[in-house]
Amino acid sequence: MEELNADVVIEFDGDFQHPPKDIPVMLKEIHHGADYVLGSRKIKGGSNPKGWGFKRLFLSEMGGLTARFILFFPFKNFFKITDPTTGMKATRVKGFADTIDMDHLYSHSFGYKFEFLYKTVKLGASVKEIPLRFGLRTKGESKIEPQTAKEVLKVVFLLRFFDETTQKFMKFGIIGGFGFVINLLGLKIFSN
Repeated sequence: MEELNADVVIEFDGDFQHPPKDIPVMLKEIHHGADYVLGSRKIKGGSNPKGWGFKRLFLSEMGGLTARFILFFPFKNFFKITDPTTGMKATRVKGFADTIDMDHLYSHSFGYKFEFLYKTVKLGASVKEIPLRFGLRTKGESKIEPQTAKEVLKVVFLLRFFDETTQKFMKFGIIGGFGFVINLLGLKIFSN
């Protein structure tokens, strides 16, 4: 990031599935105070390609919902971030993209998107979604492979498992469980 000396990093599919006309819209949102701008197919004005079959739509919807649920439920970002699988993003560098160690992510394949999203949100980024009218791929092939779903699940579970709130909850549960067992044993001993 230091070598680029950039204010904003844009992630964007080069096969025109993401409309290039949305780049200035993302930059405008950054200029107006957003730290992280996501193109969303799920908000008003956004859409999936008309040519997608049921299987592709189902996998996309379920994958996004599962990732959102694991990463953000029951917190406000579960409702604020509607399309975590999006590949169209603009990220403010200072304080966000320059803070995340890209060399030590759980995944350097498709799963990195979820870790980058999660860590950016945890850093306190102001998130803004803009409508994305996702286009059909006219050339090339998808980089998503059969093992992608397993990789993404692994990443989101690791992120949530090692989250400080989850760790506190687990410690509370373990201590509470021990207390319950001790009380149960005491009740059993003293009731005889």
